[in-house]
Amino acid sequence: MQLFTPRLLLKPITYRDMVKLHALLNDPLISKYNDYGESVSQSEIRELIQWDLEQSYLGLGVRLSINCQTSGMIGCIGLYEYNLEMGEVYLGFELSPLHWGQGIMREAVECVTTNIAKLININSDIKLLARVEEDNLRSIKLLQQQGFIKLENSEYSKLVTI
Repeated sequence: MQLFTPRLLLKPITYRDMVKLHALLNDPLISKYNDYGESVSQSEIRELIQWDLEQSYLGLGVRLSINCQTSGMIGCIGLYEYNLEMGEVYLGFELSPLHWGQGIMREAVECVTTNIAKLININSDIKLLARVEEDNLRSIKLLQQQGFIKLENSEYSKLVTI
C-alpha cells in the first residue's frame, strides 16, 4: 500500500531500499537517538527489512520509506510492537538531517496516524506510543504538536480513534 501527502510518498520498505536505509540508520545524528546502535551492518539491515516484511504480512507492523520527488528515500516511519490485547502499537521514525525543520516528519506522522487502520490489522481505537530519548528535543516537540502526551520512562502516548 502506498500513501501520499502533498509532498511525500510513503511506501512499504523493500530490499531495494537497503543501501539508503543503511546510510540513514548509520548517520551519527540519527544513530545517537535510535535503538539500533551506532553502527548497523548490511546484514543487520537485510534482517531488519525481512522482519519488517514479515510483520507487515501478518498485519502486526510496518516500516514505510519516506520519499520525496526530488531526493528519493529521505527517511522511514513505522509501526512496531503491536499488542492486540493492550490495544497499543509503537511509532518510530528517522529522517535524513538534510530534511530536518521542513515539516516532512509532521506530514508523515499525520499520514500514518490517519491511515493506521490500513497499515496494521485493527478495527478499533488504538493507543499510539513512541519512545524518545530525553535530549531528542526535535522529536519530542513533533510528538507534542501531534497531540502526544508524556508518560513515564521517556514514552509518549496518543489515542487514535478509528
